[in-house]
Amino acid sequence: LLKLIDETGSLNKAAKAMNISYQKAWRLVDASNKAASSPLIATQVGGSKGGGTMLTPYGKSLIESFEIINAACWQFLDEQIKKHSL
Repeated sequence: LLKLIDETGSLNKAAKAMNISYQKAWRLVDASNKAASSPLIATQVGGSKGGGTMLTPYGKSLIESFEIINAACWQFLDEQIKKHSL
């Protein structure tokens, strides 16, 4: 969800891309914001240029950290499978 918010600049567009309701997306982001040490998103209320949602620097750092950890996990699993394969 955070990656899609970053890509689209919109919580609503990110929710649609994930095929979930805006309300569910907001609950997920709100729960994550409350659990995190810093806010993950910043919202901009509509106006002449419209509103939007963007990731904070902290939110972007979480995505980067997740991607590094995820890649390392897959590499570890691949290595384990090679070691234990017949």
